[in-house]
Amino acid sequence: MIKPKTYTEAISLIKERLDIVDVVSEYVILKKSGRNYMGCCPFHKEKTPSFSVNPERQIYKCFGCGEGGDALSFLMKINNQSFNEVISELAQKFGIPLPEFKGQEGSSDLKKQIFNVNELAAEYFEKNLFENPTAQKALEYLLEKRKYDKSIIKKYRFGYSSNKYDELLKYLSKEHNISTDLMEKAGLISQSKSKDNFIDRFRGRLMIPIEDENSNIVGFGARTLEEGQNPKYLNSPETLVYNKSRIIYGLNKAKSSIREQDAVVVMEGYFDVITAQVNGVENAVATCGTALTKSHIKNLSRYMTKRKIYLAFDADAAGQMAIQRGVETVKEAFEGLGEIKQFDDNFNTNTDFSCEIRVINTPEGKDPDEFIKTHGAEAYKTLVEKAPLLIDYEISTIINKEGDAKTPQQKAAVIKKLIPLLFEVKNEIIKEEYIKKISKQLDIAQNAINKELSHYKGGTTNNEIKIQRKTEISQIVKKITNKCIIAQKNLLSVYFINENKIAFDTLNSFLNDVEFIDENLILIKNTLKEISKEVTNKQELEQKAMDRLVDNSEAKKELIDIIFMAQQLNSMNARNLKEYIEDNISVINEYPDTNKNKQLKAKYKEAQDEISSLQLQYELREQLKKKYSRLETN
Repeated sequence: MIKPKTYTEAISLIKERLDIVDVVSEYVILKKSGRNYMGCCPFHKEKTPSFSVNPERQIYKCFGCGEGGDALSFLMKINNQSFNEVISELAQKFGIPLPEFKGQEGSSDLKKQIFNVNELAAEYFEKNLFENPTAQKALEYLLEKRKYDKSIIKKYRFGYSSNKYDELLKYLSKEHNISTDLMEKAGLISQSKSKDNFIDRFRGRLMIPIEDENSNIVGFGARTLEEGQNPKYLNSPETLVYNKSRIIYGLNKAKSSIREQDAVVVMEGYFDVITAQVNGVENAVATCGTALTKSHIKNLSRYMTKRKIYLAFDADAAGQMAIQRGVETVKEAFEGLGEIKQFDDNFNTNTDFSCEIRVINTPEGKDPDEFIKTHGAEAYKTLVEKAPLLIDYEISTIINKEGDAKTPQQKAAVIKKLIPLLFEVKNEIIKEEYIKKISKQLDIAQNAINKELSHYKGGTTNNEIKIQRKTEISQIVKKITNKCIIAQKNLLSVYFINENKIAFDTLNSFLNDVEFIDENLILIKNTLKEISKEVTNKQELEQKAMDRLVDNSEAKKELIDIIFMAQQLNSMNARNLKEYIEDNISVINEYPDTNKNKQLKAKYKEAQDEISSLQLQYELREQLKKKYSRLETN
């Protein structure tokens, strides 16, 4: 590996490793749209995607709220971090030595320390499991009840925390000189009830390390071993490295399989995932003691193209509720990115689906771990292969739950629950087939179901959608109110056209005598003019301009606007481009006169006496004469 000599060299190496699509996909579900990717902006609430990512230029831009930048800008904004904190974290991630830079210490340094202390704790718990006499019950639980051999126990790094109040605390402080402050920040210790000292958070429990996708230990799941010990599972608290709404258990081991199969199986518990993974369902993951969130879905979506999401929660009432919550979360995460798949591949269609949701329903009320141990891995794989699509699962669940509906009232109640599902089906052929199937099962005329469906309005009316879209557009339009400002941006965008249709020197000479009126655009103009003398292509120009404006968020937003605008100029030939430049220069040059005319007209309306009015009329007439004379000359 190349060892950078300076902090600047290290930044360049880090940028070479970054891909804007990969970075943004950790937080935003993206969908290919021409050369770009589109998604819903993470910086403001929206239902219609206006957030664009350009992989060619390695930048993003939201046309709703105006946010924009490169991969580093995105990470700074989304994580509320400084530039140096982001660089420090990325250097650690990519294994790039980072030369010292004043001010780089921060949250990233603390994260490293927490990862380190968690690793030391995990090693201690592992050793305890095999060497501490009081750990016998924990070891028997894994070997006999869970049927795991020692290779599985070691692979998933199971451990044991003793019943003593401060065993881990003493070990970390004495053997590794770890402060109680750091242990507390890692969630390994907590204050005692009397608040006068610290005690171990985990005591007398089977320890399960929770790793992030890069296999850093971020926390622990701890299972009780004694009757009456509550809670059954005790997780680490939220820390700088452990966010339950984002961390996915088993992802570090499942991510390659998720990519290969283009699918993920989302389960509820640690043991469900472990048993599934060691028995061949390698794309299984779980949330960490919390409900499925949009952040979980966004995180998983990075590894899939078709985004096949299998929900494999427990078969009990709580599991069924979790499925419904999970379904709503998935729908919300993919809102605005297209339809959710509603029919199998044997139906010929070109529809580009946002995702595919299937539900794995284990019979006999067993959870995945129990089912695999009872019926075997192959039986569970068959369940996965035959898992119904969400709509089929929901329809059959509603019909089965209501039992044998015989009276008109019972049948009407079932249909009332089914109508919202049918309303979501956009393909008329598929919808008609479902109606036919429901009609036969419930012995209700198809015509009656269609009539009920025609009366249903759904969640959002077309009028509401139009009003919402109109509001979004008006917000965008409000940001661009001055013709002169647009002309200035148009001119600056010429710097970033794909082909060298106009040399930097030529463009600089065009702009030498053009007076800009906006402070940010003046800064960008001067920056581009200076950098263009040092570089030979637009890629270098873009990157250096981004770097120089890194601390000026407003100017950087404007720069992103300008770079995106350049895409519209790529089809122009040299002659058209020259005319384009001249037209925009004319608009800018006219601005001082136009602005003065507006001021004179305003003063004329406010004039209190005849002499003042006549004087203002004369000034206005002379101003207009100058304008028309210039137009005739051009």
